[in-house]
Amino acid sequence: MPIENLRHFIVYQIIHTTLRHTQKIHKCNILYNFDPMAGAHTKYRPEYAQQAENYSLLGATDKDLATFFEVTESTINEWKKKYPAFSESLKRGKMIADMEVTQRLFTRAKGYAYTETTRERGKDGKMRVVKEVNKQVAPDTVACIYWLNNRQKDKWRNKIDHGIELPDEIVVKRPIDPDEENAG
Repeated sequence: MPIENLRHFIVYQIIHTTLRHTQKIHKCNILYNFDPMAGAHTKYRPEYAQQAENYSLLGATDKDLATFFEVTESTINEWKKKYPAFSESLKRGKMIADMEVTQRLFTRAKGYAYTETTRERGKDGKMRVVKEVNKQVAPDTVACIYWLNNRQKDKWRNKIDHGIELPDEIVVKRPIDPDEENAG
């Protein structure tokens, strides 16, 4: 199994386990008539730090996390202030996810090569390689533009500064309508 597929499998297993655990907690809350939004107590649990990191690895926003933990987005912001482990886990998960996306964007902008393998099941029932073809993916112009617009804003930004400055106040004069002049 390639490393990339293994990574996705592991993250999937972690999230799946997290979801099952959260669903069990939710069922207990319903069973015992527990309202997590009521009263002065907090719903935060130490295991939420790891769950938040795992979910952030998948690109979750604070709004997504609020939905996941069944709280408001402002509660997530409070947890980030009150619980350093939660805050650090979120930062770590988001940073890793952002780095992976950045790496993919950069690879796409440069173009890349890969080997396409075709397999067939033989008469003996075993899979065998029929052919391998080396392929080249051309650089993606949109990815290049996006990368340069964000990395070298002064050279590649979409907005062009023509050096024209407008005054703070503009007076618009309109021609006098002869009908208005006679009516007054």
